[in-house]
Amino acid sequence: MNSVNAWGFLGLGAIMQLLPAAAPGWFPAGADGASAQALWLQLMGWVQSAVALSYFGALGWTRLQRQAARWQLARERRAGPVLLPANRTAGAR
Repeated sequence: MNSVNAWGFLGLGAIMQLLPAAAPGWFPAGADGASAQALWLQLMGWVQSAVALSYFGALGWTRLQRQAARWQLARERRAGPVLLPANRTAGAR
């Protein structure tokens, strides 16, 4: 999936959620007063939207981690090298 697909999923999900309210005549009520078609469209609209939002959330989380790594590297570079005492070398006992 890419961002274009995710936007498509989000748009389709929104349409699926709003369609029963926008055109109630297309979804006749059953014996219990509810429309299974409308409920199904609304449920699938939520699922479509959740798929898109989870993609955008993962994309944002990845970008946030990448930026945090850059900040950490910049902080380490500003701190400078770690200096050993003059009478010791790395590896001497």
